Amino acid sequence: MMYNVPMIENPIPMELNLLMDEVLPRKTLEARLDLIEKIVVERPMYGKEYQVLFQQQFLEFGIEVTLHPYDDIGINQLTANGFFCSWAYEEEEETDIELVIVLNNLDRAISINNTDWDFFRHQVTQTLEHEMIHRDQARARLGSGYMQAYTQHMDEEQKRIAYLSDPDEIDAYANDVALDMLYLYSYMTAYSRMRNYKRIRQDESPIFCEYVDTFGWNSETVHILVKKALKRLET
Repeated sequence: MMYNVPMIENPIPMELNLLMDEVLPRKTLEARLDLIEKIVVERPMYGKEYQVLFQQQFLEFGIEVTLHPYDDIGINQLTANGFFCSWAYEEEEETDIELVIVLNNLDRAISINNTDWDFFRHQVTQTLEHEMIHRDQARARLGSGYMQAYTQHMDEEQKRIAYLSDPDEIDAYANDVALDMLYLYSYMTAYSRMRNYKRIRQDESPIFCEYVDTFGWNSETVHILVKKALKRLET
């Protein structure tokens, strides 16, 4: 199968890219997604074409783009997931973050509308910022001998609790929660919703509600998450 993927002109001068040291500021992320949006919305395209477009825009930031077919997703929908590989960062590999585009079928063209694109864009933004935060954490502690919690003998529920309560994950998920609020509301309203966090619904921020369900409204973990999300909204 042949793919005809348009090349997108890089909106940022190369000399500035070199100074970024693999940092991906939100304004740059938004600019790159704006360029992709102009090509993909309401235009039938295969998953491989999405992969090439995203890889073209984000490889220079140490991000590898992969595809994952999943039957339960709609035919004309996309979702995103991601991973940060600490050993790849420590070994100075070309890429240490993986952006996974999840789609229904590799061999079926996708025609994504504005609504589905907006949600997919939100997920991509959350995913990349989440993993960039983990990269920053790894950079800050490089050579410190930090070790994550030992979970080999835990059951699945215990592992989930250990994962969500890890300070690194609280920091990254606080940004996810802030972005959930900004996806729906203005900065002022998003901040107000976080100040009244006990009213936040599942449809507003699934990950925040998972923290509440896991630890409880009045837990220290949830209080820290709220405090960090508010700080993200202030900056």
